Amino acid sequence: MDAGTWVALVLGLVGFAWGAWTWHTSRRDAEHAEERAREATAAAEREGRWVQEKRLIYADMLRALDDYLGAITDELLASPATGDKAQYVAATKAAWKHVQEVQAQTDLLAPEAVRLRVQAALNEMHGLIAIASGVAEYLMQGASSEDRATVEDAQWEQHLVLEAMRADLGVEPLGADAVRRPLG
Repeated sequence: MDAGTWVALVLGLVGFAWGAWTWHTSRRDAEHAEERAREATAAAEREGRWVQEKRLIYADMLRALDDYLGAITDELLASPATGDKAQYVAATKAAWKHVQEVQAQTDLLAPEAVRLRVQAALNEMHGLIAIASGVAEYLMQGASSEDRATVEDAQWEQHLVLEAMRADLGVEPLGADAVRRPLG
């Protein structure tokens, strides 16, 4: 073989090797890109499920707080003369049990801001229970009317829970005009 043939043969082999290497690296890069896309899709699906689970638990907590405040209000408005007080106390205890169950789930998933708002709302509602049981009247003797728990204060705290949950979910706030008033 003459020198020209050898040069052509070497150049052909180098060209073939170059082409094979380029094909291999392109295929490897495409596989890596597909893997990253699958991982991103799986992460987005996990995040979507996580947000959906939080929404469901938050909605359950808001319902539980509504039910609890309604039961407390019924207990406050119940007349001891009719004998229905025990029924309303039992309803309040049942609502409180549901709040505790949902609060355990909320405590697992919610950030500190939401947990603190839930606790503030519950504290306000517990102040109403103290009024209903007569304990608050004894403890609050001489206190100003601003220091006493009111249904409106409990509703406001409940609204702040909703706003904290919306912020955690990335939803825009409703504002003070959106305070729910289930009692009137």
